[in-house]
Amino acid sequence: RPTLELTGSKEEKAKYAPQPNTVNEAPLLGSSSNNNNNATADHHHHEVSGGTATAAVFGIIKAMVGPAILYLPHSFADAGYAFAIIALWVCTALYLFTANRLLSTWKHVVQSQPGRKPDVASPSSSSGGEQQQHQEDSHNAYMEFEMTNLTNGPKGGVASNTSDGSEKEVTIYDMESPPLGKTSISYPKLARMAYGDLGESIVRTGITLMQLGVCLTYFIFVPHNLSTSILKMTHIQLPFWICLVAMVIIEIPLSSIRNVSKLVTTNVIATCLIGFGLAACLFLATEYYAAESSMVEGAANAVNGYNNNEEDGNNNDQDIWDGEYTVPIRHLSPWNDHWYLFIGTSVLLFEGSITLCLPLQEALEVPDAETRFPTLYNRTIGSIVLFYTVFGYLCWSAFGDDVSTVLTTSLPEGILATTVQLAYSIAVVFTFPLQIFPALEIIVQAYETYLQGDTDIVVQLDTNRRRVVVTIVIILLAIIAELEMDNLGKVVSLMGSLLGCPLAFVFPPLIHSKLVPNANRKLDSMVAGFGVMAMVGATLITLATWSEPGERRRLEESTLAGFFR
Repeated sequence: RPTLELTGSKEEKAKYAPQPNTVNEAPLLGSSSNNNNNATADHHHHEVSGGTATAAVFGIIKAMVGPAILYLPHSFADAGYAFAIIALWVCTALYLFTANRLLSTWKHVVQSQPGRKPDVASPSSSSGGEQQQHQEDSHNAYMEFEMTNLTNGPKGGVASNTSDGSEKEVTIYDMESPPLGKTSISYPKLARMAYGDLGESIVRTGITLMQLGVCLTYFIFVPHNLSTSILKMTHIQLPFWICLVAMVIIEIPLSSIRNVSKLVTTNVIATCLIGFGLAACLFLATEYYAAESSMVEGAANAVNGYNNNEEDGNNNDQDIWDGEYTVPIRHLSPWNDHWYLFIGTSVLLFEGSITLCLPLQEALEVPDAETRFPTLYNRTIGSIVLFYTVFGYLCWSAFGDDVSTVLTTSLPEGILATTVQLAYSIAVVFTFPLQIFPALEIIVQAYETYLQGDTDIVVQLDTNRRRVVVTIVIILLAIIAELEMDNLGKVVSLMGSLLGCPLAFVFPPLIHSKLVPNANRKLDSMVAGFGVMAMVGATLITLATWSEPGERRRLEESTLAGFFR
């Protein structure tokens, strides 16, 4: 097929020329272009390395636990403990039902393919003749992307290093006929099997928008965190927009990296920092709660002593309520006015899991993996949600109804609290490139498809033009973040309700009902209908209350004019 490149240099022509089939050059990933030659990217269709049950558990934890957990204490305060706990576990039960529906569909599709086994075999175990596949350049392929098990590094990407250190495109398998014994069935591909190209496009678009939305929350999270930590260290109120601009300057070059193996080290660091941050937040919350309880007890004892002195006529006219004894006893409400925001927040917690359950299933290389993994998955998710419940309630109890949307900004002053804030900021900055990478690939390829039009000529962006697209996307996200800097809680809720509900609750049961012959279609339809109602209801309420004041009013110094005033 003729190829039109947007750069005429010999180097670029050589770079994008089809490569010979050398399976040992780089990790090879299943892909193909569709019949209409549309350049698409299935960024959640990827192999997850590991193979053992322990590796699968760590993969589930890595997919599930992220910065979103820091929004839980504020969400508990908004909703009240009764509604929050019930809603969180109802969402968990629904999610596990839909995730198992997706896994059941995967199992049925894999077992129905002749000559294919559910368990994943290594590509190197197949003969060379079995691995001879039709190849196209990476911009016309489904992209498989390693997003878990970072300690082993990605098993693939869109570029690999040559001997001289430059980047080149990796060879990619045709997904329509992958190597023998190798399964490659993703969430979007199941949607295509069930509802054609439209279903696949809807699922892929939803996943892309969700990832961009998560990156948007990162652009709000980091300025809040950095501004608070810098204020505590230097007593200087740094405007949010300065922190935002600094983050944009860092993320543009990091997000332009196409060889994802270069991001492994930064993401291992991010994972360690998140673990440290969670442990430190729990420690500080427990310590703060214990200290506060002790002060309340001391105040109560002082009141009792004062009353006894009054009765004995020994009033020394001492105001015992001065200083530390003014701490009130905290009463947590079971139901609060902003309960509706918790629906979207609870759904967002499962954002990374629904799209990774199939790759994790495929990666498990143990006997009866297709039967054992759902049980392992359910238990691990249940344990994580139990931790979420304890974490959200304990931190809310410790810091009260005024706890910030970003928990780390409510931590008591001290070296440990400031360290946690800086650690989480660095972790989010390092996580951002991997989070946005698949979405950027889809956007780039959609733009190439637009340039291609109705012709059969494949259009490819050169490196510089791709960087321009990356820069525009990141700057647009930063502008939205600046406009909604006070509405992080509402942004999180809207993402969960508008994008998370259909991805987690609606599409999986519908796909299962369509592809599995003996499916309980009434039950699938009921769950999907509930997901639609939750999506519509929570989205409309969130939008209707969007104009209400945010959790904090912007400081005058947060604007450019205020900074130079």
